[in-house]
Amino acid sequence: MVGKTLAIMRFGKVGSEVARSGKGLGMNVVTHNPYAPADRARVIGIDLVSFDQAISTADFISLHMPLTPSTKKVFNDNTFTNMKKGVRIINVARGRVIDEDAFGRIVLVKHEKVTVTPHLGASTKEAQEDVAIDIAEAVVGALKGELSATTVNAPMVLPEVVSELNSYIMLAEKLGKLAVQLVSGKSRIKNVKVDISTIESKVGSVVSDNGQMTCLGSFGVDVSLEGNLILSRQVDQPGMIGCVGNILAQHNVNVSFMSVGRNSRKKMAIMAIGVDEEPTQEALDNIGSASTIKELVFLKL
Repeated sequence: MVGKTLAIMRFGKVGSEVARSGKGLGMNVVTHNPYAPADRARVIGIDLVSFDQAISTADFISLHMPLTPSTKKVFNDNTFTNMKKGVRIINVARGRVIDEDAFGRIVLVKHEKVTVTPHLGASTKEAQEDVAIDIAEAVVGALKGELSATTVNAPMVLPEVVSELNSYIMLAEKLGKLAVQLVSGKSRIKNVKVDISTIESKVGSVVSDNGQMTCLGSFGVDVSLEGNLILSRQVDQPGMIGCVGNILAQHNVNVSFMSVGRNSRKKMAIMAIGVDEEPTQEALDNIGSASTIKELVFLKL
């Protein structure tokens, strides 16, 4: 098989596995799929080509398309004429994608070690059990917030990359929650721009890929993007930490962390307070009513 060309017609889950097997046998593997992006093919090192190029260069053609008006008898007198003499067609799709009356250049498989069956592999008891298990695992993973490896309309991702992408997806979710809450409620922030690594607003922020906020505008401050978070912008003066801490204690709100950043002594500062419980509106109003507090926002991450 080394050096032979294998053309995969439609590039879904089964077609991908056939392509990997062909690569393992040393074959030159190409694929035609009008609905698949080129990066899906490049993930496993095969080329996405036109229909005519696929059928004219292939020594083996593996069919994986559905039966639709556009694919019915798509392999006919015209397409067979454009194929190599002696080409092998492996049809694991539907029978009617081939006009069987037009067979001519095709080598029919008749070998004692080859068993040819109708298209019913998915109807076996074992296959139905496997499908049920796959569906259950996909649903459980989705409910846990995990990245699905079986999503039909998502870019193809190798299994070893899934765990790495999960951290970025979680970060994107936190950034989305942060952005929505910053521009809602009583916050005076009116616009938040989100890109890969930065949230920019009136109180702009830089976020690292481990979910740790490292900068709020010009204020350096370390903030974990999870749980309940109170952000305040205030005058930098003695007693502010104690004042806010006392108010939270009076309302039975436990502080998990507190971080303060300032860009100049005795000017303005940013205070980030992580709390175990969601503060009541009264508690937040009490904090915000202090004359030195210029802006206050509560975030649920």
